[in-house]
Amino acid sequence: MDNWYFNDVDHRFGDDWPGRIPAQLVAHTLFYFTRQNDLVFDPPYFKKMAEHYMKGSISDFSKAKYLKFFKDLFSLMRKHSKPSTRIAFLNADFRDFQGIPAFDEDPENAILLLEYAKLLENCGWKITHLIDCPLSTERFTGNMVKKMQDKRTLGIIRRTLIIGKPNILHKQGV
Repeated sequence: MDNWYFNDVDHRFGDDWPGRIPAQLVAHTLFYFTRQNDLVFDPPYFKKMAEHYMKGSISDFSKAKYLKFFKDLFSLMRKHSKPSTRIAFLNADFRDFQGIPAFDEDPENAILLLEYAKLLENCGWKITHLIDCPLSTERFTGNMVKKMQDKRTLGIIRRTLIIGKPNILHKQGV
């Protein structure tokens, strides 16, 4: 299935905050897409929870610097990967939408999953899977949803897992 939905987070894992992902999602990713002794890297999201990371972390970067970090990382990982390597990148659209009607959102302030997929492909990765990973709608209270509706603001209740493998047709350094 290309949609992994877990009713709730496993409270034995992760910090208690509304956007945390279920541990089962991590377990499924590791089960399906890794082998023993594989390297797993979990970067912080852009701007989300930045105050909880160390000052100067990638979560605190400007949009341009953040995307350049991933371009460099994806290129480096591709350069040093084996043909059997898989990359699993879990993220969500970042939109500067708090309190802004959906119609008025500025796309220049956003990083959409499409940008991450393009970066991966430009760095020599072939996308093999897009797996939707919805979060529980319980993270929004009725009062929160009402306020969002009144302001015509959209919330994000899913992550997408992008899986890729080395594109053997891609020329390195291009």
